[in-house]
Parts: sequence; C-alpha cells; structure tokens
Amino acid sequence: TNMLILPTTLEVPLNLSAPDTSLKIEPLGIVTLNFKGGIKLRIESNIETGLGGFFQKILTFEQIANDPVLGQVTIALRHLETPLSTLEFVSSLPQRSINKIHFDFTLTIEKQPSGGPPLRLVNTRTATLLNTSLEGFPPENAEYSLEHPVDLALLDQPSQTIGQLFLFPAIISLNQT
Repeated sequence: TNMLILPTTLEVPLNLSAPDTSLKIEPLGIVTLNFKGGIKLRIESNIETGLGGFFQKILTFEQIANDPVLGQVTIALRHLETPLSTLEFVSSLPQRSINKIHFDFTLTIEKQPSGGPPLRLVNTRTATLLNTSLEGFPPENAEYSLEHPVDLALLDQPSQTIGQLFLFPAIISLNQT
C-alpha cells in the first residue's frame, strides 16, 4: 500500500531556487548564476511495483537569473515527449523516497557579450533533478541535484553543442500562495 495517498490529476505548485548554478558556454567560459522560479507537477498515476509511488508530469518550469554582463538568463520548459517524473518509495520507517524530475528546456541569455540577438540554447538530452532521500511529498526545502551534466546546443542548430549545465543545486518547497 502507498504510504502517501495523493489523488491523480492533483497539481502541485513548487518554488524552486538554484543558487550557484554553474554552466559552461563557449566562448564565455564558466558562468555562475542564481536562479529563482517555480515548477508545477501533476500526479499522473500510481507506481504499482516495489513499495509504490507516483508518476508525475511536469506542467511548468521557469527559472530566472539576472547577471550584470549577460542580462536576464531564463530556463523555460520545452514541451517535448519528456519521460514522466517518478517518486518511488524506498522505506516506510522513516518514510523515504527517490524523486526524479525529468525536464527538457530552453536556456535564453539576453545579452551576448559579443553583441547580437539573445542566445537560445536547448538541452541535448533530458535533464533530471534527483533527490535520493526525500522525506514526504510535497518537498519542504529539499535539496536536488542534476543526475548528470546536460549538454547545451544552439536552438536552431541542435547538433552544435556549445555548452553544458553541470551544476544545478536546486532547493524545492511547496508554493504556499
């Protein structure tokens, strides 16, 4: 039996901040940014194997950071056939679960140091935020990290990788508003 009962179709708005996010972009080198924003998940269905859990669909994901050189840097959800996210129970006493949040995104840099239009990048493989010892759901100041670094390519030339998102230390909590 599920340790946590959540109705399917329940939409869960969450605050997500990612201070000290690090990305590498040619020719800028390594850039550190402080992202703030939100994410909304919907409970899709139950996981029937093991101790149980839930499949989650990501509905919205938006992050904004401001940088004196690059201007506004945004990460926004790309609506692709992204795999469903999972919350799988791994122990009941104490209650622990593994939460994997899968997302595809566009990263937009408002100002290129060399001038020109905003730089639009996309992930080349699905990104996953991971928490391996989540206590309860929704998360409360829970720390998530990238399961693997994510290469970034030009939106209009997806085969041309010019960067990588390699640190995205996210803090996720229920949005109470």
